[in-house]
Amino acid sequence: MCIRDRLESVYIANYIDDEELRTWNVKSSPGMKQASGSRSTGLGLKLGIEGFRKTVITFDRGGLWTKVKPPSTDANGKPIDCIEDECSLHLHLHSSKQAFGPFYSTSSSLGIVLATGNVGKYLSTKPDQINTYLSRDGGLNWIEIAKGSHMYEIGDFGGIIVIASDQFATMNISYSLNQGLTWNSFQFSSEPIEVENIVIEPTNTGEIFILYGENANGKGVLVALDLSTVFERPCIYSDPKDPGADYEYWAPRGWSKCLLGHQNTYIRRKREAECLHPDQWLPPVGIENCPCTEEDWECDSDFLRSSNDGPCLPIDGKPIDYSPPAMCEDTYTVSQGYRKIAGDTCFGGVDHGPLVLNCPGRKEKSKVMNFPALLLVSTILLVGSYLCRAKLIEVLNYMVSSASYVIFLIRSRKAHIQYEPVPLEKELDEDNEGHSAALEGLSLED
Repeated sequence: MCIRDRLESVYIANYIDDEELRTWNVKSSPGMKQASGSRSTGLGLKLGIEGFRKTVITFDRGGLWTKVKPPSTDANGKPIDCIEDECSLHLHLHSSKQAFGPFYSTSSSLGIVLATGNVGKYLSTKPDQINTYLSRDGGLNWIEIAKGSHMYEIGDFGGIIVIASDQFATMNISYSLNQGLTWNSFQFSSEPIEVENIVIEPTNTGEIFILYGENANGKGVLVALDLSTVFERPCIYSDPKDPGADYEYWAPRGWSKCLLGHQNTYIRRKREAECLHPDQWLPPVGIENCPCTEEDWECDSDFLRSSNDGPCLPIDGKPIDYSPPAMCEDTYTVSQGYRKIAGDTCFGGVDHGPLVLNCPGRKEKSKVMNFPALLLVSTILLVGSYLCRAKLIEVLNYMVSSASYVIFLIRSRKAHIQYEPVPLEKELDEDNEGHSAALEGLSLED
């Protein structure tokens, strides 16, 4: 599941923990005593493999997957007891068979993600264990915004978030103007409605929402919610560095400050600025490439990580073969087990690129300039350092008239002279007209 807010490298997924499932199968086999603290046979048979589902997130397009960081407190402000190695946040995605609120993000609300799930060792399917969560930094950090599963929608570029319970009939919706910090309740019906969904226009930039569902008699209900009047003022754009500004600079990040080897900086409304956003897009402020880290590399073909964050090792367990190919003329490359993730723009830093090795018997090409060429260049540089431009051109004309090809670049204190290769198909006359023809392509700049 990709986060749809211009974070092109952030994905989230659910998987079955095969290792734990195999361990449970062994413990629950006939004749085997159930281990203390493990899932009971009855529970395991009831849940099947779904009982071992976990959620992971990647910030480098699948190069490295990690657990989702759980919130520190619940929606009521109580601390959440979660041991890091045994507990994390698990979320229901679109592929979930359960009727809970889906994983949701939009391209116009930078960094905001909504989802339902639970904190624990596995993803739960019990309604009384499911809560609603929000992230405003693309999935890096999360907060619990409501107890129970909810349907939700985002409007006004992320300035309005509307939620309603999807597990029991209700007459109220809740909305937040500060991305989940505080909530306001609003009664939209005189009778309880089983809410099926809340929608808005496709760009998620408006303030009018549509809620639909069924009443107790099974009749369809459609309600329009106009929240454009809940803002007391419009947002005013000023320098985001100003402490009193309505906007801020924001750079999405993963476990490091960069995504896919670069850092995009955007302008977005501050969380506490409860103002109506004008109908316009705020483009990225800038893009800066970053030094490479481990996150910028993934395992090459025929290599696999020994653990989630371990090194990439050969699948067959054999050491890397550095021997040259049968046909080797100049150089050849040997993979170190890694390749840069597609689209990654990092530079320098951690280098896991392929090694470039010389073929056996390869002779190094001489990089020493031959004496005639060295003498020519030295003479030109020496003369160019002390002669004025006009005098220097006369010297060049003389040299051109006695050569077949001239290729050089001169930089002097008086002029910047660049001469491109000029083939001389016939001997030049010694008059001024001939010299002028020979100097076509000569560029002089003060």
